[in-house]
Amino acid sequence: AMKSGTGTQRRSSLFLIELMISIFFFAIASSVCIQLFARAKQISDESSAKNQALLQAESAASAFYAGDGTLRLIPEVFPEAASMSASSSVTADSDAAGSDTSGTDFSENSSESCMIFFDKDWKNCAPGPEAEWQMTISVSHEAAGQDAPSFSTAEILVEDPGKDAVLYELQVQYHAPEAADL
Repeated sequence: AMKSGTGTQRRSSLFLIELMISIFFFAIASSVCIQLFARAKQISDESSAKNQALLQAESAASAFYAGDGTLRLIPEVFPEAASMSASSSVTADSDAAGSDTSGTDFSENSSESCMIFFDKDWKNCAPGPEAEWQMTISVSHEAAGQDAPSFSTAEILVEDPGKDAVLYELQVQYHAPEAADL
């Protein structure tokens, strides 16, 4: 009866060792899977943010073109847009809000820029703790002379200030049509 007791103990200890090895293997496999899922979620979030940054930059570029190469229509598209600086060398019929520039003399260079902030759902928001992303639009106007057509260049930069990472960068140019002589 002694031999059968030790054989049962040997078999049960072998079973426990085998069970421990199986549990160890599944623990390692599950930790690898969890890391893969976490990385996949991170890649998905980054991809989604880049797609949204692209869409917002395209919206800003469309407003730049529709505003004849200026930022005057940006507040209509992005109500919370904050004008940063304007070093302007244009005539007095263009006010600080960026009114219609059809009569503006672009014989000298000028520039304007604004910042736009977005919350975690990519909705336009005021600068503050809820702002997750920011878009900076810098426009420079160049003209050869009083009667020459002007060129406007917009640098649109969408970034994640928390990570100090650029999500999307876009440069667009607008060429003002020459006035027709009637």
